[in-house]
Amino acid sequence: MSEQRDKAFVQHAIDTGLESMQGNPFLAQRIMNQERTEQPVMKKKISFAFILAMILLLVSIATAVAGAVNEDFNTWLYGIWPEAAMKLMPVDMSCENKGIRMEVISAVNEGSQVYVTFSMQDLEGDRITRNTTADVSAQSGSINTSFSQTAEPLYQPDNKTMVFGWRIRFDDNLQEHKTLTFSVDSLIPDQIQFIDLLPLYRQYAAGAKTMPVPENASALRNARPDEIRQSGPAGSSDPDSLPEEDLAFLCYANGQETDIPEGMRVLDNHSALEIPLTEDVALSGIGMVDGQLHVQIHMFSKGYHPVNPDHDTGYWINMYDAAADKIFTSRARYTDPDKLPNGISEILWNESLKNGRKEYWREWIFAVDTEPTEAQKLHAEIHTYNGSVDGPWQADIPLRLIRKSHQ
Repeated sequence: MSEQRDKAFVQHAIDTGLESMQGNPFLAQRIMNQERTEQPVMKKKISFAFILAMILLLVSIATAVAGAVNEDFNTWLYGIWPEAAMKLMPVDMSCENKGIRMEVISAVNEGSQVYVTFSMQDLEGDRITRNTTADVSAQSGSINTSFSQTAEPLYQPDNKTMVFGWRIRFDDNLQEHKTLTFSVDSLIPDQIQFIDLLPLYRQYAAGAKTMPVPENASALRNARPDEIRQSGPAGSSDPDSLPEEDLAFLCYANGQETDIPEGMRVLDNHSALEIPLTEDVALSGIGMVDGQLHVQIHMFSKGYHPVNPDHDTGYWINMYDAAADKIFTSRARYTDPDKLPNGISEILWNESLKNGRKEYWREWIFAVDTEPTEAQKLHAEIHTYNGSVDGPWQADIPLRLIRKSHQ
């Protein structure tokens, strides 16, 4: 009877502790898994009081950790990484620089891939806003990173904090005895605008005019999946095992210059269409050209500082299925090199003005079967960068602490 009473008391302690961790379900699940699977390592009988003390200590520590992770964080976490949320392990490392505090909340390493959640908090001013982005780098020994992707961050205006989720893929599997050096090199408080272009297509596409591609134009195409697999920037010792979305992202990120076919035409950049999207960029053309959807923007400058399309302001035209949950995979359908003229998905050219300045035009080309409809998302994404706050903020994380096998 005494043993049954003790077991009931222990179970009540566990249940009470777990109830207090409802704001952190992945941590609660990890505690339950450990309690169910842990095996004794000594033949000597251990007193039940000792077991009780250890369990209560475990629950109290877990409860303290869980208190720092609120329900909004967990909802966000499960929304961005349902496949990894239960695997993340607490890291609890922090540093401060220039009045900004970085806290690495949790991470997990599986093979060549690392998931990291971290927060950046402004302790002095308002330098972190809803649109702040982080320039992140990571290193482990001599293994290079292939690419990284950020999830939609969680902004907490009350404490001027942005929580980020970062997924990093390396060229090879990481070694357990090594360290992951995780660094936020700078914070960029950019402004982001999304402009729906479908209404403008319906209004102006019918009157679109074309012209030959300018002589000084350059063209880009996406990489093909087989090129990614053969060249090896796949971040995996087995590129064929890459998830579909990762492969689509790499095809987009590893675009390359290509030749422009003779006789190819683009939208006429001297037509009457000049619809302002921001103060220094306008929609200068939209319509069908030779069975493909073309969207052209005009990047011009005001004052004495010409727009440089490589920095200060970023412009993208995106098209993907409205119902898609994997954006790059869906986008790849419309930028497939095998469905576009010589694979071309972007063309860029400029013209010199009499005062010595230059103006730029950039045209995106999408492979479509029919004219765009509500079934597709067609929008301009415009990032305006207003300087940066330079770090670094850095944490050296022992990989053995965030390996899946370490749980």
